Amino acid sequence: MKFLFFMLLSIHLYAHQNSLALLSLDVQGSKLQGSYKLAIKDAQTLVNLDTNFDTKVTWREILAQEERLKTKIQTQLVVTTKLKPCSLTLDAPMLLDYLDSNKYLHFNIRASCQEKIELLGLKYSLLFDKDRLHKAYVNILANGKSHNTLFSEDKLETQIDLKASSFWNTFYEFIKQGIIHIFIGIDHILFLIALLLPSVLFRHQKKWQPNVSFKSTFINVLKIVTAFTVAHSITLSLSILGLISLPSWLIESFIAFSVVLAALNNFTGTIEKRLWILVFIFGLIHGMGFASVLMDLELQESSLILALLGFNLGVELGQIAIVSLLVPFIYVLRTKRWYVPMVLYFGSLLIVLMGSVWLWERVSEGLSL
Repeated sequence: MKFLFFMLLSIHLYAHQNSLALLSLDVQGSKLQGSYKLAIKDAQTLVNLDTNFDTKVTWREILAQEERLKTKIQTQLVVTTKLKPCSLTLDAPMLLDYLDSNKYLHFNIRASCQEKIELLGLKYSLLFDKDRLHKAYVNILANGKSHNTLFSEDKLETQIDLKASSFWNTFYEFIKQGIIHIFIGIDHILFLIALLLPSVLFRHQKKWQPNVSFKSTFINVLKIVTAFTVAHSITLSLSILGLISLPSWLIESFIAFSVVLAALNNFTGTIEKRLWILVFIFGLIHGMGFASVLMDLELQESSLILALLGFNLGVELGQIAIVSLLVPFIYVLRTKRWYVPMVLYFGSLLIVLMGSVWLWERVSEGLSL
């Protein structure tokens, strides 16, 4: 339990403020053109934009650092073809883009290679020394095909065969990112944990008692996981397809509220028999949170459904992994006298505290916009 306490204290409070850059390239013969988009908060990490230290970054301050930013990008983004370097240029002017969850600096890119590009090499090392969770999503259009990849701390370079089919590579990439997202989405994990802790128990005379068989636990877990999966799959799909939309801060605030409410319910057991209904309702909100990861990517139509299916499958695989690890463990512990006071109650209290801080910060951030 001490481990859980220190883990919660060490978690960054903005569970969904992911660092993401966007690289889009259109290949025409031996030349490329496109854009590189860097979130302003990430640009601030690279270069101090707030030169007068008034905690507000103005467009004038950003423009004053434009050349420094361009130099960093050009030195840490390398384009090659058949291992031969291509000349890379960032054209003026630098623009400002408003995407789903962030404001981005938009840099126009041109590259010229010595021969027709058939095997495209990319190296990207920006920001990883400052933010290990930083990622750069890459979309390449060539010969009518869309090729997608993602740079991360453990993947700093890639070779892309522009003549080959990109179907399975794209699908696999988004499955992987779905798995990663559920494991770094601490609020989603805590929501699941809060729901699963009492799944090995039942209420009798207003007291928690251990389940007498694994069958009861399995049915409880199945209801929770099914409701959450169906709900978040619905809103993830509708959000990506542009059919529903809510402000990012509002979605994140409701997710934090769901974490708090799920954990508070463990003290009273008020919602036990119909818990799956509450899980379904909040699962709809969590689905929109999952969608925020994909919304900024400006996915091409040809990649949209593939990315949606792959990412959703990855989220499910990550969720199954968490459930498979946690449920057998707490099932073994359920008969211990200290399970209810120390694991269920104390664990839920820590989750309530963390969720409350998230809720306060996200609502405050939204109201200040």
